[in-house]
Amino acid sequence: MSSSAAQREPAHAPLGGEAAAACTPDEWVVALRRGLRAALEAHPGQRVHVTLPAPVAHPAQLFEAGRARASVYFHPPAGLAVAGLEVALECRQDAGLRAQQDAIAAGLRSLVVVAADGAPTPRMFGGLAFAPGASAGTPFAPLGDGLFVMPRVQYAVSGAQAWLSFCVVAAEQDDALVDEVGALVEALTRTPRAPAAAAVAHVLHLPRERFTDMVSDAREAIAAGALEKVVLARCSEATVAAGAMPDAVDMLARLDARFASCTRFAIFRRDDAGEAVTFLGATPECLVTRTGDRVHTEALAGSMPRGESAALLASDKDRREHRFVVDAVVSALEPYCSAITHDPQPGTRELPDVVHMRTPIEGRLRDSASVLELVGALHPTPAVGGVPREAAIRWITEREPEPRGWYSAPFGWTDASGDGSFVVALRSGVVRGARVSVYAGAGIVRDSRPDAEYDETELKMRAVLSTLSGA
Repeated sequence: MSSSAAQREPAHAPLGGEAAAACTPDEWVVALRRGLRAALEAHPGQRVHVTLPAPVAHPAQLFEAGRARASVYFHPPAGLAVAGLEVALECRQDAGLRAQQDAIAAGLRSLVVVAADGAPTPRMFGGLAFAPGASAGTPFAPLGDGLFVMPRVQYAVSGAQAWLSFCVVAAEQDDALVDEVGALVEALTRTPRAPAAAAVAHVLHLPRERFTDMVSDAREAIAAGALEKVVLARCSEATVAAGAMPDAVDMLARLDARFASCTRFAIFRRDDAGEAVTFLGATPECLVTRTGDRVHTEALAGSMPRGESAALLASDKDRREHRFVVDAVVSALEPYCSAITHDPQPGTRELPDVVHMRTPIEGRLRDSASVLELVGALHPTPAVGGVPREAAIRWITEREPEPRGWYSAPFGWTDASGDGSFVVALRSGVVRGARVSVYAGAGIVRDSRPDAEYDETELKMRAVLSTLSGA
């Protein structure tokens, strides 16, 4: 894949540093309009990606400029957080990840990039289904097997710096876009409102007996040597009270407040009938991050209730489950990396409801493999699939009650150079109309206890179910 970048020019950005920190909202509007108009007038008829300094706010504040226009959200615990409105570019997954990366890179390189100093490069955000066809016939159907988008309007913030980006064809509704800046700044600088609660009328769970029977069947397959480990997932469906509708932006606000140590994410679409469909979550697990020739990933497997870190590290069952993931991740990276390092003993990652066993893994690339190529090599890890990989995926496909859609699949961003960051879409759900479908899974090894595994999935589902009512 070529790594050549799009044409990049400096933006007319008079505000920065201390001057920016002292700006009033009206001054921000004037400065942003001036910079945006200058960029558009300089490139008539071209697709321009303009990035200018902006007031610092919580990224989800952008959605107050039009919740129905929300398109993407990606908010890691550290680094650049992004929210987007509408869609300027779109790339669907239909020809393999290498072709997907090439198509994304070609689209990004076609842009004229006008950017202030230090501004982030243009990126496309999105994800994949757990397996080909896994979205068909599910609430995930409008997302398909894979989808990446570039927002028409994007707000990005990192620490004390923030930027607004606009991706448009210059001269198409320039005046309307420039006028829109006032509403965007007003949304970013207003006092955040408290998220509204939705009364949950009913939650439909997979019967405990069906799940525990699946676990018992998996243990038998492991005892027979057909599998060493398999991850089993289930879905619960919450329906809100009559006359109410779940608000995905409010649900994200609660995920932000409660799971700041996780990556919060969302992609917003509409189905053919115009009904809003939002996939969202707060995941603790990084699948892979590529920055130049540096690769970061992790093994995150083995779980107990919060506060049980010592018991988790002492658990032979959980250590064995975790070791499967470490070995598989290292093996998947070896063809791409000249060096791979990780601690010999796992640590823990504690979340509001659960604690996970965790081993960070670092690598150095020996060639120019893109982040999506690395995603293809790693997904699904034994943390969401099993060992052996292909046998576990077949077992999952044949026995889980319904397809996973985008649950436990890669979600993240990539740029024209092949850099990017992807998480594993855990602690997640899909909002469609008055219903919210929530997913969770548990890793099964030979000494797993069926009822304990069901309880683990119930604990994990609380992350999303609690965002409906705020409980």
